[in-house]
Amino acid sequence: MKCFYLLILACFVSMTLSAQKKLEAEGGKEEKSVSIKMKDNKPSSRIIIESTYPLVYKSNMGDVSLENIARGVANGINVDTIYFYLNADDNKRVISISSDGYSSVKLNVQLLPKETYRYLVFDPNEKYTYQGNYDKGVEFFVMGNYVEALKSFTNAQKCEDVPTESDIEERIATVKKVAKYSHNAKALFEKAEKLRMTPNRVLNSNTDSVTYYHNLAKRFRNEVLKLNNTDAYCLKYNEEYETILPQIDRVVTGKVVDNLNQSIPIANVTIYGTTEYGQTEKLGESANDGTFSIWVNGKYDTISFCPENNPNYQKPYNQKLELGQHYKLFIKLAPKKR
Repeated sequence: MKCFYLLILACFVSMTLSAQKKLEAEGGKEEKSVSIKMKDNKPSSRIIIESTYPLVYKSNMGDVSLENIARGVANGINVDTIYFYLNADDNKRVISISSDGYSSVKLNVQLLPKETYRYLVFDPNEKYTYQGNYDKGVEFFVMGNYVEALKSFTNAQKCEDVPTESDIEERIATVKKVAKYSHNAKALFEKAEKLRMTPNRVLNSNTDSVTYYHNLAKRFRNEVLKLNNTDAYCLKYNEEYETILPQIDRVVTGKVVDNLNQSIPIANVTIYGTTEYGQTEKLGESANDGTFSIWVNGKYDTISFCPENNPNYQKPYNQKLELGQHYKLFIKLAPKKR
């Protein structure tokens, strides 16, 4: 009789397990996204998990708790961020993810300090239905993965169970528009940075376009954020924009002449850059014909033309500079009174 009850119990457990649906997870390390939190001088690594389901987490190291999970909702999608504070020898994690009515799915992750990992958790059986594809498209859109979002919305549009009233066409149009803006923003940013990092750059108008490309890239990022305010790439680089801009070198050109007789060029005028904190650096000199072409880093808000090598002229001439502006200057130095 005991064996009979054990057999019944085993069958019940087997039927319960087989009745549970399965979850799947897609994703991995996210480029150019940094986890900046610290605890007890330990750097953090974070896992961002997005799903339409409320999820429960367990870790093989027992370090998933309410204290290190930040839960949120974006565009109707659950967004959970789990922070791990790492030692050098404990960066391997097996994360068990479950939800009511589903068997758990496991993530095997080799965590690296300051890195971000992003995963989408979904029901694979729903990928054949309108709602399943639609929800997955929304999840990918929130993640900023517009290629996969477009695939999912397109698949939803092809399903037989598309409801009579559906905004799928608007969704597809929006994701195409955002994908274009995102592509333009990334291409312009890369163009600006490639130009900025070019060794042995020539002083010309092309190199002076770095600021222009960065400004244009920001405009496209802002267009993306109007339609998807959770786009991690755009949020990150908009934050860094104010840091990048002062580091950009600009080309400042012009000529130094005598104030009383502007046909007389002044050679060997030393040009200094000065920061808002009073730090100065020599940037160059005027040539024999009075002309100059110099690099001016964004950190300098003033350049000074000092006739220290020419005793015939008076005090320096100071020119204020603004970020993002291009300058071609005509500097007139006053001769000393005799």
